[in-house]
Amino acid sequence: MNKFNLFSKSLNKDMTVNVYGEGKKPYIVFPTSEGNAGDFENFSMISSINEQHGFKRITLYCIESHDSKTFYNTDDPKVRISRHADYENYVFEELIPFIKKKHKNNFIGFIGCSFGGYHAINFGLKHPDIVKEMISLSGIFDIQIFFDSYYDENIYFNCPLNYLRNLNDTHIIRQMKEQKIYLGTGTNDFCLDENKRLSQNLTYLGIPHLLDIWEGADHHWYWWKMQVNKFLR
Repeated sequence: MNKFNLFSKSLNKDMTVNVYGEGKKPYIVFPTSEGNAGDFENFSMISSINEQHGFKRITLYCIESHDSKTFYNTDDPKVRISRHADYENYVFEELIPFIKKKHKNNFIGFIGCSFGGYHAINFGLKHPDIVKEMISLSGIFDIQIFFDSYYDENIYFNCPLNYLRNLNDTHIIRQMKEQKIYLGTGTNDFCLDENKRLSQNLTYLGIPHLLDIWEGADHHWYWWKMQVNKFLR
């Protein structure tokens, strides 16, 4: 594992990145709610992936969250959702260009569990020209619960269950159809219904994806270790 800090102008602070592997296919890994760059290693996801696949083909860039300043915060909701835009800028304007210089190819994949799954899907769908693959495990996709009655355009365009319903840009939809989208969940996962709703929206638009519902699986690292290895092909 290599570890470095990347100063983010968007967030005005150093952001820690843990790097695992030496493969040509880079994946950015979003942590769970308010998580850090060490989550995937601390919860044995790295050792599980290494055992099943090794790291000759892929490289994981595990990053910090910004959730404590955005969704899990009590400040003005308009301010909080604008901070989320800053996090998006960090990922796409600072981190991804850094990664592309290292790998010199057009592949970028996203992986995330729980709230990390939200980031993987939301950011991936908003940038289908850049993100080629998304793996979301027990993702949550209705962010309105974090903002009570407050609603604005920024919340709308960061809630996949909302903006997919009204999407009619044929160029964007065509780009989405070229992405690989994996949704892992379980029959005992409290995010099951939101994954089903997201799947229905994708199906309505004709966007290929896999909704994989595991019998008996709940919202836990135990299941995510198995699911991620199924999708990392």
